Amino acid sequence: MGAVLVQGSQLVEKVGDDQIRSIIQASLGSQTEVAECRFMDGGQFNTSYEITTRNPAQHVVLRIAPRLDRSPLRSGRDTLLAQPVIQRLLQQAGVPTAQVLTADGSRALIDRDYMIVDYIDAVPMNHPWVGAGARPQLRREVGRCVARMHGISADRFGRIMPDGAVRGSASWAEVFGEILTDTCGQSFAAGVISGGDVDAALGLYRAQRAVFDECRAPVLVHNDIWDPNILVRQNDGHWRIAALIDADGALFAEREFEFALWDEADADLLSGYGRPLDASASAALRRAFYRLQLYLIYAWFYLVLTPNPAFQASARRTALDTLHALRVDSA
Repeated sequence: MGAVLVQGSQLVEKVGDDQIRSIIQASLGSQTEVAECRFMDGGQFNTSYEITTRNPAQHVVLRIAPRLDRSPLRSGRDTLLAQPVIQRLLQQAGVPTAQVLTADGSRALIDRDYMIVDYIDAVPMNHPWVGAGARPQLRREVGRCVARMHGISADRFGRIMPDGAVRGSASWAEVFGEILTDTCGQSFAAGVISGGDVDAALGLYRAQRAVFDECRAPVLVHNDIWDPNILVRQNDGHWRIAALIDADGALFAEREFEFALWDEADADLLSGYGRPLDASASAALRRAFYRLQLYLIYAWFYLVLTPNPAFQASARRTALDTLHALRVDSA
């Protein structure tokens, strides 16, 4: 997927200086002073601020979730509050990520959930500083990180809760079926697809459910590994991965659910991953459904939350083309 021009998400909602100061003092100490505070552009879901403090001197990022009545996700609250659990899992597996300092859902200071993470002095991998020559090695390193992450297992598929439990099922077919159903309903409500398209997508899924039942091994997938969420920095003249960030969509899933983000297999990433994509017909069919669900999300998001007509139209066309191909293959 290429870079997307984000004009500003309707979920991003700034807060006042007094609220930021109260959050920082409650989290880092009552004597803490906010030395500098900069709103971070480009967020699509959370509202983020880069903050430097005195007493103690720290450099952090404050991320504030959308109001619950504005969140498009059924699990909107759990998404941010589960980040300390996800961060610990990643760190234990040797995957570089941001250190979560606090996550608060008490609503005592602000009527939104928030968390504070250490600031990482790095740039996203799509930054102009990162030349084309550095990308193959970086992609291989990303692949190695993904392999470590996919080494984290659970006894069921589903979303991670703030207490570390997994809300879901031992059946990947059941969990992905719920994801696809929610996505189709959301897309229909926004006018992205027709009722006939919804019936076709869910009917095809029910008919092919058995190929999802073949998946028996839940692994932790980040579910949003694209260049803006891969932070890199130079060390002795070489670019290296500093952190994988924004794991808000992380869940325990079939491992290849991770790779739906790429329009085609990334040879360098898979080289680092150390394992090719499953070449079976069942796996190819599952990937087609993952692609359908992903592009429906894109088409909905860039219509409803972050208007981008050109990308929205392209995403909708990709979703409908994928649905058409699934219908043809099943005929």
